[in-house]
Amino acid sequence: QAIHEMAKQASGDAKQVASVSFPNLNYTYLQDQATNWGKVVTSSSSGQTFAFNTLGGNKVIWIKGDLTNPTITIGGTYAAGGTFLVDGNLILSSGATTLGADGYPVNFVVKGDVNHTGGDLTLYGSIYAGGNFNHKSCTVIGPVVVSKYINNNALGLCNFTAGAIPWFDNRVLPQPPVLPLYTSGHKGNGP
Repeated sequence: QAIHEMAKQASGDAKQVASVSFPNLNYTYLQDQATNWGKVVTSSSSGQTFAFNTLGGNKVIWIKGDLTNPTITIGGTYAAGGTFLVDGNLILSSGATTLGADGYPVNFVVKGDVNHTGGDLTLYGSIYAGGNFNHKSCTVIGPVVVSKYINNNALGLCNFTAGAIPWFDNRVLPQPPVLPLYTSGHKGNGP
């Protein structure tokens, strides 16, 4: 199975598309992390606020359905990013949105499609999609790995910086992780 991935050029602009083996994540491990130390939402979620900072940081939030227009709190005393495991689709249809912050990545592991139909999107983090990534004008500061296709559905461009932000920061998990989190060892840009 091949993927389409944005690869960083020497100029810093991500314009090339490379076809590489699609890395398989350990979904069972992520589900366990969410169940034991993170948060589980047993249905689809729309417009809900998620606070990684109150979870202690860098935890997994498992959405057992679609995730639509989340608000993500990362600041405060325990400022932190984290990872969403989404069984359905990620839908971003609201106005201009910034998810994550420099040093506090928000990672999306989506079994279905990522559908960005709203205003400008800025994501500090990563996207791992089992389906398509359908986007409008956006900037992703981190790796983007897509099983099927990346589709530009607007005249606005999407900038992929392909920064070396890891999918998961294992240093602060409450228990030593059972490696590998993903069978390919994929971290950052490229396999």
